[in-house]
Amino acid sequence: MKNFKIILLSLICLNFLYATKILVLPWTTLGMELEPTKAKVTTKLFAGEIAKLGKFSVFEGEKSCENIECALEQGKEKGVDIVILGSLNRLEARKYFFEIKAIEVSTGNILYITQYPLETLENIDVAIKLLAKAYVEGKQAEEVALEEEGGWKRKAKVAPSIRFGYNYFVGENSYRREHIKDYQPDPLYGNFSEPQPQRAFNLDLALTYFMTNTITVDFIARFEFVNRGMQLLVPMSLYFAELFGDNISIFAQAGVLFGFGPPKEEKQTDYWMSERDGFGLIVGMGALFFRSYDFNLIFNPRYTIIFNKINDQGIGFTFGIMWSPKARY
Repeated sequence: MKNFKIILLSLICLNFLYATKILVLPWTTLGMELEPTKAKVTTKLFAGEIAKLGKFSVFEGEKSCENIECALEQGKEKGVDIVILGSLNRLEARKYFFEIKAIEVSTGNILYITQYPLETLENIDVAIKLLAKAYVEGKQAEEVALEEEGGWKRKAKVAPSIRFGYNYFVGENSYRREHIKDYQPDPLYGNFSEPQPQRAFNLDLALTYFMTNTITVDFIARFEFVNRGMQLLVPMSLYFAELFGDNISIFAQAGVLFGFGPPKEEKQTDYWMSERDGFGLIVGMGALFFRSYDFNLIFNPRYTIIFNKINDQGIGFTFGIMWSPKARY
């Protein structure tokens, strides 16, 4: 056992002596600001991934550099073979890209360079690991992303959510009406001598399919508390704006629904428990809050019309919570 430990220690020493020595300098930014702590963590993560994936001796620099001359000076001081410069750059809102350069200290030549685009900064860790793998394999970052089943950037994710909503039905045909003379006032809605607007609370169980970072498709099962109806909704959303960094995303929405209402009950009104059967359309907007966290809050006002016998039209909203780990990039 003692001899085995000596041999193992000798192999480690030989690997350290003859392995390529790489100095990873702290990441820099252009067109944006990155918290110092996050910048340090990013550097450590990249250096650790290179050391784990390749046969290198990896060191971390203490001073960041924005040009090759500065990087070469640090590389010579540390006695390394290669210096890696990493930067995170912002072109405009929702357009970022990573860039890494590997510079040979002895010649000053750029041995390797690659870039990788991002739409948000929520999954920096995944992008860093991808860049490290690309460097070790000598490939471009986007090529590695494509090899990994389309890459995390392109992989759709499914996020479940539960939402509660309220609908206020509008339009003359969507009002309850008196049907017979000798009716009894309903204990829930009172006297129907005048048209009464329909109001309905609903529960939504939804799955959100992230096709990309900006396009999603929802599959929603909606249960109406009062009308005892059920609807299947399939809206598509387009995220087009960010507020307060990446924590609030604004989206526009349009889609279809299919209603499965209960049988009409001929009681006090023509449409006592108004039918919800039929095909419908949805348009609306909304916001996704705390998008950089695994749990998000979603608010979604909308307008709905159902093409049934009474052409139900409604204005409503839903508010709920979504679980979406790694669903955003």
